[in-house]
Amino acid sequence: VRQGRSESRPRLVETRHLVGREDWLASVIASLRGPLPKKLVVLQGPVGIGKSSELHRIAQHFLLVETDRPQVLLCDIPSVEREAGPESALDLLLGILLAEISPADASMQMASLPVRSTFALAYLEKSARSFLLLVDNAEQMLDAHGQIAPCWERFLGAFLRSQHHASLVLATREW
Repeated sequence: VRQGRSESRPRLVETRHLVGREDWLASVIASLRGPLPKKLVVLQGPVGIGKSSELHRIAQHFLLVETDRPQVLLCDIPSVEREAGPESALDLLLGILLAEISPADASMQMASLPVRSTFALAYLEKSARSFLLLVDNAEQMLDAHGQIAPCWERFLGAFLRSQHHASLVLATREW
């Protein structure tokens, strides 16, 4: 049983409280589109600064404004206080991604993280569609010493090397 609240489709939430960040938002959006979009963007800041709201605002932009819309997926990892751990966080992200890109396959759901990661990245490479993966509470990818956990290091390394049309935006308290 997978833990945590998972949302594959971002909800349209109120973002009018985000005032004075228009130039910043425009720069983030510009980095995610164009001929060579960034594959990985990290939004880092303290609790309460509006990282989650900004993820929703980015999602809203791509869902409502862009003409060439990527498939937008939101992964809301439980906060650090709930101690899900790096492996559970990656399991949640892969579960959301695999649920959207592939038909239900019980054997894939039971496969190891490396196998599921390889399958998901291979699908992204074959897909003609672009994807925007938004991950909230990404500090869960860090181990107890504040370092990127080995499972995430392998996944991010493979994600960055893969030839796909996907971008990953991580909102995190720590980096």
